[in-house]
Amino acid sequence: CRGLDLNDLPSWSPVEVTCSICLQYFTDPVILDCGHNFCHHCVFKYWKDFVRDRSCPECRWVVEPDRLITNKPLENLARFLRDQAKQAKGGGEGTCYRHPEPPTSFCKTDQALVCSACVESSEHKAHDVVPMEQAAQETKVRENHRIIELEETTRAIESNPLPSRKPLPSSPLSIISLHLLSAIVTFDPETAHPRLVLSKDCKSVRLADKSQELPKSRKRFEANLFLLGCEEFAVGRNYWDVAVGSEGEWAVGVARKSVKRKDVAAISYKVGIWAIGKRGSQYAVFNPPDFPPLSSVRELKKVRVSLNCDGRHVAFFDADDAALLFQTPITTIARESFLPFFHVSNKAVLTLPR
Repeated sequence: CRGLDLNDLPSWSPVEVTCSICLQYFTDPVILDCGHNFCHHCVFKYWKDFVRDRSCPECRWVVEPDRLITNKPLENLARFLRDQAKQAKGGGEGTCYRHPEPPTSFCKTDQALVCSACVESSEHKAHDVVPMEQAAQETKVRENHRIIELEETTRAIESNPLPSRKPLPSSPLSIISLHLLSAIVTFDPETAHPRLVLSKDCKSVRLADKSQELPKSRKRFEANLFLLGCEEFAVGRNYWDVAVGSEGEWAVGVARKSVKRKDVAAISYKVGIWAIGKRGSQYAVFNPPDFPPLSSVRELKKVRVSLNCDGRHVAFFDADDAALLFQTPITTIARESFLPFFHVSNKAVLTLPR
């Protein structure tokens, strides 16, 4: 059995073998339920220092810490590449990157320290190989030039400062929003149940005492107090906020475009609806016959729905304090699009940003 060789490896990107938290080669990597990898120490430190829930630093998927699995193949690859990098820079044991011999030269073509056997081999015959002392001197000259350039750049910036810019957002929700598109959502009156009354600008909805006389529409919900947004989403990442108020019962989320409109149906992923809301006095996930409560939730005033069509999941946040409320995978057939979903009952009023 021979050792691992770079020539045996498939093509790889440095990003694939580095931890996105520490930006170094993985050390003791673990794989989360969502499929992302992190150093064991890094992900636990991230959870301790920055978040209240145990969620993935990249996609915010909530994970169970006791279900983390050590990624041995990735650990072996990262260790091998880390050792190769050390040897190429003259670190590690101070040996040739190919042979257990002290290096005598530096191959500029491969950017690696090589021994006398390598210099004489056919592999390096056509390469630009120089003595180690010469390589060190050239490196020192280059570094001195870089230092001078940086000093000149620093002086130029200090003498000609740019106009001040707004600071980058620091809250998790604001950072996430940098990678999403804010969607302008409007209630679709053609989908609204006859007892749901919309404002003239279709930005607010409430429940009426009796049904209205409305035009017939194949898009309209007739058996449930539901309505949808006008906007469809099939690709990309988008989010929208919904002011939920303090009264009544309500639900917000996403629905498949093909969700049935004429039949009695519960709010459930089984019929193509993923939502959270208020049921009685409790905030919960709508998944009948179960309604798991949202833990550690203060009174909600505004909910942010974050839809990732590419990643096939939806997340819900308290838009005021950036707390993740719930997230779940979503499924569809043949790239079917999704629409914003809403439900109001009793004295509830839902309002979209104007």
